[in-house]
Amino acid sequence: MTSKQRMLAVLDGKSVDAIPVAPHWWGVYKHEIAETDGITAASTANGEHRVSHLTEVDAHFYQVFSPDWFHLGAAEWHLDPYAERQEDRQNLIERLQRLNDATVIEDYLAVEALTEEDIRKTGTYEHVREIVKRYGGDVFVAVNEGNPVCGVFDPHGLIGFERGLVALVEKPHLMERLLFGLYDLRLTWMRVLADFGCHAYIGSETYVGADLISPNAYRSVIFPAQEHFYKSLSVIGLIPIAYYCGDVVPMIPVINELPIKALMVEESRKGFELDPVNIRQKLAESITLFGNLDTVSTLRFGTPEQVRQDTIRQLQAARHGRFVMANGSPIAPETPRKNVHTMIETTRGYRVP
Repeated sequence: MTSKQRMLAVLDGKSVDAIPVAPHWWGVYKHEIAETDGITAASTANGEHRVSHLTEVDAHFYQVFSPDWFHLGAAEWHLDPYAERQEDRQNLIERLQRLNDATVIEDYLAVEALTEEDIRKTGTYEHVREIVKRYGGDVFVAVNEGNPVCGVFDPHGLIGFERGLVALVEKPHLMERLLFGLYDLRLTWMRVLADFGCHAYIGSETYVGADLISPNAYRSVIFPAQEHFYKSLSVIGLIPIAYYCGDVVPMIPVINELPIKALMVEESRKGFELDPVNIRQKLAESITLFGNLDTVSTLRFGTPEQVRQDTIRQLQAARHGRFVMANGSPIAPETPRKNVHTMIETTRGYRVP
């Protein structure tokens, strides 16, 4: 099987020749190893050169490790599609943070709306188009970005962390309307990704773990927007995958109702445990689970033998349903290449009993 066939098969609950291994690798690490191996950034600010450089960085990671997917992010240097609207947007954000009525929400959504042509001009996904052209026939290509809930609850976001948590309780209907509108606008970006041939979109859903909000608040205020968004992704032609940060376990009964094909989770943190076997047993059979090998304590600072042992422990989840081996968060800078190779090679050699 090709890597693409392997990933598509496991997402559809079909048999595979080996458990897919999909490192969580968007971020700094791929640039680090590219520079170490002599792939230096272009000295020009020309967008075409930047697309070429980022494409080569992503391609180099794939050539070094041969994982079962491309785990891409948006180009951070892309042109700002809101450059001519900044003053209007900033004034509306100041009003929006008070969240006094629905009028300001509608005004903000109107100024935030873009066309597909607006988005193409930014260059945000041009490297994705190039990767798909080069590898998309044989390798699964996914783009991972922060979804609107991140931008709303981020401390420097639209509403802010503390104000956002208070608004969940005191103004739930306004928060629901804002989130629904933002997720709906996000679909225009997704249509561009689908048109470029991308296979899947991974939405990072931060600030929604049970360590921060209650399952009831999640279900009533945030879930409707996510349900609409992920259902629409499938219609657009993108495989919907969600990446949840925080204590996801109490949220699983609600997540099981989301129209997603796969769930990614981070590592155990802050006193809560995210064991992949336990999560796999609770997760709906139709949803594929990605593993969460500890990116720091195991992959960055562990020995190859520790990586091997923890990978095997993670792979036990495949005995209970659809599973893809992965680490829980982006590969950390200075992670030994041997450890990444060990996670991949151990998975490739493992067979479910």
